[in-house]
Amino acid sequence: MTAAKRLIAKKLVATENITAICCTAQWAGTVPVDKQGRHLMNAIIWMDSRGADYTKQMISGLINIEGYELFKAIRWLRLTGGAPSQSGKDPVGHILYLQDKHPEICKQTFKFLEPKDYLNLRLTGKFAASYDSITLHWCTDNRDLSRVHYDDRLISMIGIERDQLPELKRAVDILGVIKPEVADQLGLSKSVQVVMGTPDVQSAALGSGAVEDYALVDLSCSL
Repeated sequence: MTAAKRLIAKKLVATENITAICCTAQWAGTVPVDKQGRHLMNAIIWMDSRGADYTKQMISGLINIEGYELFKAIRWLRLTGGAPSQSGKDPVGHILYLQDKHPEICKQTFKFLEPKDYLNLRLTGKFAASYDSITLHWCTDNRDLSRVHYDDRLISMIGIERDQLPELKRAVDILGVIKPEVADQLGLSKSVQVVMGTPDVQSAALGSGAVEDYALVDLSCSL
């Protein structure tokens, strides 16, 4: 918030010309929030490996190859294009850790959000994840990138609650209008819209110049 206010105060662009904003943040983090959008604990960041033992137990089975049960691995690879890391650093490992060590937090949790999606919640009051930010939960069918959706078989295999996962949107979708109180704090119009945006890895690719201007919008319109 402080950095955004400083940037806007420089008046590089007239505030009346700012029609939309979006956030980026570190990927593979976990923020449990209640129905009022209040965070229930500090975010678990991507370097936190306390979920390792739970992840290893979840991915194993009768026929194991490099720690992965054969048919589980096939299902993950076919639907998601990857599989949970044995390090426990993926959000799925965070959630499994919380289920065991902090059941009281899980009981209060309305949604588990990525840091970027938590910032969007603070801006709009709406709970949602983008197709890219949800990927490391390993519970979505990613075969059609224009219609990524949760897969009930993967959710059951992992052992997490479907209701605690947020609605999914494309990174280029409008999540909603900025909350009036936030607009006032930033000095922006109350009509400014918030775009879903991307986590840091994807934002870095965009910032590197690897993608031409408007290319992603053109792609989303053609799908």
